[in-house]
Amino acid sequence: MPVRKCFSVCLFVALLPFITSAQESFRLKHPTSWAFRADDALHRKLYRLAAQDAQLASQADYVGTSSDWVSYTNRNKFVSVLGRLESNAPNALDTALAALPAFSEQPYHDRISLAIARHYFLKEKLVEAIPFYEAAGIANFNNIEIADAKFELAYCYFNNRQFAAASNLFAIMKEVPGKYYNPGNYYYGLLAYNDGDFKAALTSFDKIKSEPIYKPVVPYYIAELYYYMGQRDKALAAALKLIGGKEKQYYENELHLLVAQCLFEAERYGDALPYFETYYKHTDKIRKEELYEMGYSYYRVNEWASAIAKFKPLSSSQDSLGQTAMYLLGDCYLHVGEKDNARNAFGICAAMPFNGKQREAALLRHSKLCYELGYADEAMNSVNTLLADYPSSSFRPEAKSLQSQLFIVINNYKEAYNAILEGDGANKNSKEIKQRAAYGYAMQLVQAQDIAAADRLIDVVLANNVDAGYNAAAQFWKSELSYRLHQYQAAADNAKAFLNNESDLSLAEAISPAATKAHAALNLGYASLELKNFKEAQQAFALAKASGRSATTQADASVREADALFMQKDYNAAATIYAAQMKEQGRVGEYARMQSAIIAGLKGDNDEKKALLMPLVVAAPASEFTNDARYELGNVLLEESKYNEAIASFQPLVSERNSGFSAKALLKIGTAQQQLGLENKALESYTSVLQDWLNTPERADALQAIKSIYISRNQPDSFSYLLQHYHLPAMGEEEQSRTYYNAAETQYANGNWAASETGFSKYLSLYPQGILADKAKYYLGNAQYNQRKYKAALASYETVLASPWAEFSDEAVRRAAEISYADSNYAMANTYYQLMKDHAAAPVDRTVALTGLMRTTAQQGDMPRAALYADTLIASDTGLAVVVKDEARMYRLRTIISDSTQQSTATALIAVLKESTNNTVAAEARYYAAQRLMDAGKLKEAEAAASASIKKSAGVDYWVVKTYILLGDILMKEKDFFNARATLQSVAQHAANPSLKDEAKRKLDELKSIESTKLSNE
Repeated sequence: MPVRKCFSVCLFVALLPFITSAQESFRLKHPTSWAFRADDALHRKLYRLAAQDAQLASQADYVGTSSDWVSYTNRNKFVSVLGRLESNAPNALDTALAALPAFSEQPYHDRISLAIARHYFLKEKLVEAIPFYEAAGIANFNNIEIADAKFELAYCYFNNRQFAAASNLFAIMKEVPGKYYNPGNYYYGLLAYNDGDFKAALTSFDKIKSEPIYKPVVPYYIAELYYYMGQRDKALAAALKLIGGKEKQYYENELHLLVAQCLFEAERYGDALPYFETYYKHTDKIRKEELYEMGYSYYRVNEWASAIAKFKPLSSSQDSLGQTAMYLLGDCYLHVGEKDNARNAFGICAAMPFNGKQREAALLRHSKLCYELGYADEAMNSVNTLLADYPSSSFRPEAKSLQSQLFIVINNYKEAYNAILEGDGANKNSKEIKQRAAYGYAMQLVQAQDIAAADRLIDVVLANNVDAGYNAAAQFWKSELSYRLHQYQAAADNAKAFLNNESDLSLAEAISPAATKAHAALNLGYASLELKNFKEAQQAFALAKASGRSATTQADASVREADALFMQKDYNAAATIYAAQMKEQGRVGEYARMQSAIIAGLKGDNDEKKALLMPLVVAAPASEFTNDARYELGNVLLEESKYNEAIASFQPLVSERNSGFSAKALLKIGTAQQQLGLENKALESYTSVLQDWLNTPERADALQAIKSIYISRNQPDSFSYLLQHYHLPAMGEEEQSRTYYNAAETQYANGNWAASETGFSKYLSLYPQGILADKAKYYLGNAQYNQRKYKAALASYETVLASPWAEFSDEAVRRAAEISYADSNYAMANTYYQLMKDHAAAPVDRTVALTGLMRTTAQQGDMPRAALYADTLIASDTGLAVVVKDEARMYRLRTIISDSTQQSTATALIAVLKESTNNTVAAEARYYAAQRLMDAGKLKEAEAAASASIKKSAGVDYWVVKTYILLGDILMKEKDFFNARATLQSVAQHAANPSLKDEAKRKLDELKSIESTKLSNE
């Protein structure tokens, strides 16, 4: 068939050269023909064939001149290496790398270098390719090869971030028409963009913007370049055109962001938001700057909820942008009424140092919100930080006013008063704050017995008459304090002013339970007695009796009314009242009996007087007036010349050295003994007064009596001998010692602690064994204690305790224990409390000792023993104060809180103790209650319980901070990461307790590991 035949002939013709060659003997072929064939194959890019022919040429017998041998051999080796490398033969790269140094001819060296470079390039080993491209040069290549090599090298530079070198090459290519013109402009444009040469970048991109391969991306770059060149209108127009076009852009999402930012910077916040939202919706991660701009746009159009959603993730951004975002977030929360969240946002802002003015304002807003919401401790931290870090702040007056209110909350009225003195006087609440602070401070000074200072503060309360209740209470206390300062007319006048203000009496009593009509009338009565206005005193006591709500007040007022009648010498009327009050049990009845006996004596009815006195004399246990009764009875018996009976009545008074009657009784006994003719015994009694009672008026009388006896006996030498024998000081020295002591005691009574310390120290240095030395040591300790010289005070109390247990030992050991405990010397405090317990006579002293033992053993880590003391307190003392009983219960709770077998008991104790009036105990119990709710998975209830506890526990620093950390745990479990971070950051920044601070920091690290966010880390 023709077609088939033709095909056979063509096939034969095509194969003929190969058949002929195959029939030719290898040994007969000229060896240089293989080299020619290799060169021809290389020229036609038949690289594998070229490598084979070159190998055959190198193996054939060489026929030629010896001078051509080296060139011939090098050429074959070059073709073989290049052919193998270009055909990607096995181990070709290693062969080429090994052979490259041997090619001394530059063309061969350049060609092999370029081949190696391209081999790496095609394998995408661009870093390895660079040195071989650089080694190849351009002298031995044509223009096309040069262009290819330079573009490839530029691309390698680009990907290896050697931008300057890449830019130089692309700069050349972008100007040369051909296949690298467009990519040259593209890559040069990118590099110029990267270097900030926006004009050059724009020129290059503009040349290729319509090219199909670049059209999806380059127009976006052009729009962005307009933006960076400050041509916002052009950028906006270009981006909007691209978004509205039919063709989908590769950077579609970024175009929306570009439009949004252009509109944002033009303050067209509402217009920007749809573009921001499109971008936000279609991106996995968003930069914090972009998120901030979204939030700020919503903020400016008053879309608070959306602004909150965008600002919240920025709480973790520790920079100026994060700080500003938190300030605006706080403002957003205020607009939607979420003050707790606003508090946290301002708190995070205040914790950042980047913008001082913003931090300053945030500290004030945070502290005000904390105060308003009941977080007093947190508010105090912020306001203190504001005042410390910004001493010249324009907010200082307002901050000081707020600080004063916070000190009032935690009952630190001294600091509250000092703060309000620097506060905002223009503030409408300033006078009210000052009134309350001054009143509270005055009451604390009353407790500290600084009466004069308290009185001055009460004047401040009255001068700032805003709250009628505080004003009325201050009038009452002005009367009370004036009386204590011996300003009796002022006491009477203020009592009358208080009583005349009937409408405010109930308000005053609500503030101070002592400020009642009855107590004010008593003040008026006592002041009038001092003023010797006995009629007015009688009327005042009658009013007190009529208005008194307790039997005790009524009884006391009755006897004082009788006293006023007594002073008016209306003995019959007085006797009638006294007689009625004699029926009362206790002190009032005994006092009335004593006064009735005195009236009987005044009437000359000694039998009635003795009958009235005898029940007091024989009372068991002894009455407060037993010694008075014995003394009065002894005087009656002296009058009746019943000397032995008189001596028997006086004798018990001598035995009770501290009764106040010892010296007088001894003097009376001496008188009776003289009347009985027992002069020697009388001398003994008088001498005892002279020697043992140096500080009594009776001493001078005793000395005169002794002197008179010896004079009557004509024995003046015996009188001198007696003074020497009993080592009695001379009158001048004795009076001098008394002067030293009295001077110190006067300063002590007036509260002049430094002066009294000096006085007592001087007395003890001059008279270390003086009869008043023990008393002086105790008062010296008190003077030092009141100056907060606790170490010195402790040493003074120890000198008291070094002597046998006596009058001042109880108080000295109590103070010594308190000082040691406050100094954290719990072992020493424990020793003192044990000593106190061993000598405790009164139940109250035993209670104080057991309480101290409970606390000190707990502080030493012996919780079981502390719990035993707690059990003893609860079980043995039915009169135990509630606050102490609750503290004891807390020690018991701590020992069982983790005991799974006693959980019902623990639950019951927590329920009771969280309502305790002992705020420290209540704070701890409330913590356990909230913790249990969290452990039970009742997170919302736990959060509410923890927040309420923080507010109620103001001033109990440890448990407030501990509860804040617990609140952080609860919020993390609720996945409320924003508020959890705010809570824990506040603790980490402000906590004074190092262990709690570290705990909060660990919790913050945990929060970072579990929190998820769309925010980019860039």
